[in-house]
Amino acid sequence: MKLLLVNPPIYDFTAFDFWLRPYGLLRVAGRLRTCGLTTFDYLVSHDRDAFGRGRFDRQLVPKPAPLADMPRRFYRFGRARDEFHGLLSSEVFDVVLVQTVMTYWYLGVREVIEDVRRFQPHARIILGGVYATLSPSHASQLGADLVLSGADLSVLELPLTDGLPYWEGVDASVGVLKITEGCPFRCTYCSVPLVYPRFEGRPLELCMEELRYLVRRGARDVARDLARVPQHAMERRAVAVGELHLGAGDDLARQPAAERGEVGVGAEADILLDDGRDRQLERLALRGRDGHAIADARLQDVGWPEVDAQSPH
Repeated sequence: MKLLLVNPPIYDFTAFDFWLRPYGLLRVAGRLRTCGLTTFDYLVSHDRDAFGRGRFDRQLVPKPAPLADMPRRFYRFGRARDEFHGLLSSEVFDVVLVQTVMTYWYLGVREVIEDVRRFQPHARIILGGVYATLSPSHASQLGADLVLSGADLSVLELPLTDGLPYWEGVDASVGVLKITEGCPFRCTYCSVPLVYPRFEGRPLELCMEELRYLVRRGARDVARDLARVPQHAMERRAVAVGELHLGAGDDLARQPAAERGEVGVGAEADILLDDGRDRQLERLALRGRDGHAIADARLQDVGWPEVDAQSPH
C-alpha cells in the first residue's frame, strides 16, 4: 500500500519558520513504515539563521471575505502548487494523510484535498491533527474521506507498528523533540487540553533515542518543547550524541533581540504559566508596558479587574 503524507501550505497574514516541522505527521508516519511512504512538505524554509529558523516562499492572495476589512496583506506560504501537481502526476497513492494545525489555516488543507481529488480521485484522504480534532464537523465539509478527531490511530485501518518519527521523509537538519504530552495547566484560551487531555512525560530514554536518531539524520539544531524538565538534565545527556543546539523558547528569550535576529519580539516569550487560570494574559499586560492599555482593556472585557502595571507580581 502506498501512502502520501502531506504538510499543507499556510494561508495567513504572516508566517515564519520557528522550527515548524510536521512532527505529528512524522510520528504517525513512523508507525506506518511497513507501507510505502512518500512525504510532501509544503513548509520548507530558506535563508535560515544560526538557529535554523527561516522564511517561507510566499504569494500574495486575495483575503477571505470575513477578513476583507483587515488593513494587511494576505499570503499563501509554502512551496509552489505546481510541485505538488508534479508528484501527483508521476506517482499513484492509495491513501493520502494530511496534517492539520491551526483551525484558521484550513484553506491550505482544502487546497491539498482539491488537488488530490483532481489528480487521484480514487485515493482515500484522511485528515488528522489539531484542526481535525477541534473542528471535526467543519473539517468534514472539505471533502476528506475520514476526519480523525483525537490520537487513536486504530481507526485508520492501516498496519501500525512502533517506531521513531519518520525524519527521513523531510529535511532533518533542524529537528523537533517532544518531551511531554499535554500540559499540566488548563488555560481557557489554549487548545492543548482538548487535543491532549492528559499531561504525562515521555520516557527519557525514548526521547534520547529520538535525539540520537535526529543527529544521525544530520540535525544540528533541535527545538524542544517548553516542558517541565530541567534543561541541564537534557544537556548532560546530549553531550554524547554530538555538537548541536538544543534550544527552546525560554533559551532564546534570554538573548538580546539583535542576537536573535528578530525585531519586535516581546519579552513574553519566557513567561511560564504558574497556575491553571489565565494569568498568562495578566502577566503579558504587566510586561508589555507600551501595549499595557490595550492589554488591560482586553482583560477587563473578559472579566478581569483593572491591572496596576506598577504593582509587584
